Amino acid sequence: MSNKIGRFLSLTTGEKLLILKYCVALPVIEGSLKLFGVKTVSRILLSWPKAMIASSYSADVEVARQARILSIVKHNHLLPGKCLSQSLALWWSLRRFRIESDLHIGFCKENRQFLSHAWVEYKGKPLVNAEGVRDRFIVFDQPASRDWI
Repeated sequence: MSNKIGRFLSLTTGEKLLILKYCVALPVIEGSLKLFGVKTVSRILLSWPKAMIASSYSADVEVARQARILSIVKHNHLLPGKCLSQSLALWWSLRRFRIESDLHIGFCKENRQFLSHAWVEYKGKPLVNAEGVRDRFIVFDQPASRDWI
């Protein structure tokens, strides 16, 4: 436990704030999805104003930072939510930094069971534990976030 605290304390202030943002956003988005559905939640997230100032990092560096922080939070949070809420949180957070990304939803059938998965792509590359998702899941034609408006 003290090792985790030490690692947290060694982070920059911006990274600590990002952890806090994801810690709050994940359960709020997960609960909102259950109460209001995907369409309403995505509209609310789309209506949220973008940050007034862009990140001091390049977009590529910011995307890597955000994906790394979300990965840390989802592995250590008591209520990390499911892939859709995690993907919506990352997509929303990147949007706040004026970084365009795409939210994708795919589906597949394994062992007679229907499975679905959501993930975020930046410049066509899946983020946060999305290794092989395009091979495993059939993806809807357009990013989901554009269809829900």
